[in-house]
Amino acid sequence: MTHPRYVHDETIHSCTDPEIIVPVLVDLLRPQSVVDVGCGIGTFLAAFKRQGILDVLGIDGEWVQQRQVLSNLEPNEFLPHDLESPIKLSRTFSLALCLEVVEHLSPQSAKTI
Repeated sequence: MTHPRYVHDETIHSCTDPEIIVPVLVDLLRPQSVVDVGCGIGTFLAAFKRQGILDVLGIDGEWVQQRQVLSNLEPNEFLPHDLESPIKLSRTFSLALCLEVVEHLSPQSAKTI
């Protein structure tokens, strides 16, 4: 199932940008854990893992292709969730990302995200 507003695939979610941006974030912020809301196929989190940050969680809709997600994340590192609905997690993270997500959501979900 694909989401009507966005298609997740390797051509859009390449590892080029994460490999440039993530080392800078790790150097500046020294996160111990990272959550990525709207993680797509998990390329940013995969880059964090390559930088030694092993406590990661990606959250995105059920429309994300599991095969693509699992090429970057372990099953326990991905939470399928409708990003237009509130997310309730039982823990916190030292860094939260939400990159290039909100433009794909309805205007009514602005307060939620």
